[in-house]
Amino acid sequence: MKSTHLIFLLVFLILTSCTNPCWLYTRAVKDEQKGKFDSAEQKYITIVVKFSQSEYVPQAKYRLGLIYKNVKQDYTQACMWFSNILKNHPQSEVAKLAEVDILESPDYYGAIDGNTVKLGDVESAGRNM
Repeated sequence: MKSTHLIFLLVFLILTSCTNPCWLYTRAVKDEQKGKFDSAEQKYITIVVKFSQSEYVPQAKYRLGLIYKNVKQDYTQACMWFSNILKNHPQSEVAKLAEVDILESPDYYGAIDGNTVKLGDVESAGRNM
């Protein structure tokens, strides 16, 4: 009887110690808060690749975009992650945030007319955006 309980306990521990997207996402956010951005990046990428059907994928992609934008200042890579959200997860809760982050990126030029960047309506020269 003891061995049956021991085997059951061992199986339970093995099953509960396996990583899942929720656990990875939580750990990645904590890594970000501690300034361990490379570790957080790896966890987010694991979610995107290994758990591609998970509900955490859009959030992981968004957090990756923020790391590239705000920490690594690689705006091309950041916009790639944000654009991927808009293309593959347009109904997600982070889609609008991704769209705003693309527009706020320092290397986004909007509609260029000669040497003048025009964003917004013509009459107010963009003041009514």
